[in-house]
Amino acid sequence: MSDFVEVKVKGLDELQRDLNKLAESVSPKELQPILKTEADGFVPKLLPLTPVGPTGNMRRGVQSWTPKITSKHPDAMARAGVKYKIAPHVHFIEYGTKERSTKTGAYRGYSPARPFIMPLADKELPGMLNRIIEAIWKHIDKNWTGRSGNA
Repeated sequence: MSDFVEVKVKGLDELQRDLNKLAESVSPKELQPILKTEADGFVPKLLPLTPVGPTGNMRRGVQSWTPKITSKHPDAMARAGVKYKIAPHVHFIEYGTKERSTKTGAYRGYSPARPFIMPLADKELPGMLNRIIEAIWKHIDKNWTGRSGNA
């Protein structure tokens, strides 16, 4: 008697082809609102964690947005975080700096990292991905119901 079980899967190539067809059936323009919903939900969780400086630009920069889909950038995206144009210093806070000096030799010290975006993103990502996948499946179900033939 052998100590292993052999399993053969027939039709794996066909299954992969059908799954690819399903994935291609969702256009970036249909996918982007699903992603934007999750990005919008991230903003209120990030706001209370965002440091407030003298100008308030860091907190004012916490937003969600969807980059335009173009031929150069055909993928659907939605982002949430601190907009760099409003608070270009966000990376100094999130990642810190090493000791630095100016060209003339003036010492400017260092800034310790005080991450607030990535810890929240790491915590929220699994739930966000589950909700995104669920929403995509609902979209596919809604659009493929009633169609004849294989997926």
